[in-house]
Amino acid sequence: MPATIRPVEPRIRELAPDDPGQRRASRFRLGLASERQHHMDEVICATEAAARELGLEVRRVGTEADEASVDVLVAVGFPHYYPNLLRRPRRAHRILWYG
Repeated sequence: MPATIRPVEPRIRELAPDDPGQRRASRFRLGLASERQHHMDEVICATEAAARELGLEVRRVGTEADEASVDVLVAVGFPHYYPNLLRRPRRAHRILWYG
């Protein structure tokens, strides 16, 4: 069965005008799968930095509890890099970025 790709819109709220130096704050929490060291770490770090530049809250996710604390989980690389992720129940929308 072909995969269905659905856009995910971050939930963003405006801050009060008296918040100095900040125009927007994100409540959208992005998780980056991180089970063990592998050669994709450089790409994961770059993804993490880019997401922070966009104002997203970013966390590394290695456990089921970590996954439950994010809205979307992105795994960078091939599925076999994340054996524990594949075994545990889904707690967030998952995206596998590979190719």
